Amino acid sequence: QRSGMTTHPDVKTIQALRQREETAYRLLYSAYYPMIERMVTRQHGTAADAQDVFQDTLVVLMRKLDDEHWQLTSSLKTYLYAIAHNLWLKRLASQQ
Repeated sequence: QRSGMTTHPDVKTIQALRQREETAYRLLYSAYYPMIERMVTRQHGTAADAQDVFQDTLVVLMRKLDDEHWQLTSSLKTYLYAIAHNLWLKRLASQQ
């Protein structure tokens, strides 16, 4: 941890994800998938849509984690929700 960097509750999870620890991915799924599924199904999506959106959300997160300069500026929950919501809105727009 660099000096001056605030200790965020999600720092350990981010470090584990950067090291590609499978337990960290399982934690993300159990902690955040239900929230994403609720958001998608409330907005005219199916559970299958929610699974796709969650997978795509994790891909976006992984790309960010590979950038050593990237820093989480919100909670992981808020960040994942925002990515998933944007992906879902794009998907809905493309279906129109």
